[in-house]
Amino acid sequence: MNDQQLARSLQTVGMACFVRYFSIFKDSSLLNADVAALIVAKEKYKERATLTRVSQARRIIREGRAVDALRMIASATNVEADASSRARSLVNSTIAR
Repeated sequence: MNDQQLARSLQTVGMACFVRYFSIFKDSSLLNADVAALIVAKEKYKERATLTRVSQARRIIREGRAVDALRMIASATNVEADASSRARSLVNSTIAR
């Protein structure tokens, strides 16, 4: 996945969504449908659109671009401050491992 594909996938997922649900996106023991159901229960997203979000988020993680995505979110000017802050925290904890 190149940088352009990463940006597009992140746009599909949504920066705040990627950060908010990062831990369950990373959890490979959960099926995509289960993750989507968890998110739909909390958000006002449509189920089909949420499956797309989950699929793209997991693609970012699977292809080793999670830290890059989190850095993009942390430096973005068009994202909620708490999402940006959480992204920075996740970058630090992910790199420390």
